[in-house]
Amino acid sequence: MENKTIDELLQSLVALVGDARGSLFGQEKVLVDREQLLYLVDALQQQLPAEINEAKTIVENSNALRNNAKQDAADIRREANQVLKDAQERAASLIEETKIVAFAKERQQEILDEAEEQRAKLIAGAIQYADRILEDAQKTVENTMEALKSGFTVLQEQAKTQLTASEKELSDTRKAMKSASADA
Repeated sequence: MENKTIDELLQSLVALVGDARGSLFGQEKVLVDREQLLYLVDALQQQLPAEINEAKTIVENSNALRNNAKQDAADIRREANQVLKDAQERAASLIEETKIVAFAKERQQEILDEAEEQRAKLIAGAIQYADRILEDAQKTVENTMEALKSGFTVLQEQAKTQLTASEKELSDTRKAMKSASADA
C-alpha cells in the first residue's frame, strides 16, 4: 500500500463511486470493484489512527500553548498591574514629598523673614536704648557740669568772700599791731 493521505484516499473513494456503473436496482445504487473498495477502506483505517493521534497531539499542544499563553498573559497582567500600582504609589509619594519640600521651603522662608524682622526690631530697639542711655548720660554729664560750674562759682565766691574777710582781718590785725606798736 502506498502512503497516501486521508484526503487522497477519500478522493480515490469518491472517484471509485463516481466512476461506478449504475445498478439494475435503481439509479441510486452502483456497482463498485470490491477489492478496490476494500483496499481504500483498509488504507483509510490504517491512516486514520495515525492522523487522529497526530491531530489529537496538535490539539493538545495547541490547548497547552493557549493555556500557557493565557497563564503568561495573566501573570504579565498581574505584574503590569503591580508595576502600575507601584508607580502610582511612588508618584503619590514623590508628589507628597514635593509638597512637603515646598511646604518646608515656604516655612523656612517664613522663619527667615520672621528672624530678619525680629533682628531689625532688636537692632532698632538696641539703637533706641543706646540713644536713650547716651541722652541720659549726656544730660547727667551736662547736669554734673552745671553742678560743678555752680559749685565752682559758689566756691569762687566763698573763696573771694573769705579772701576779702581774711584781707580785712589781716589789715585790721596790721592796724592793731601798728597801733599796739605805736602805743608801746
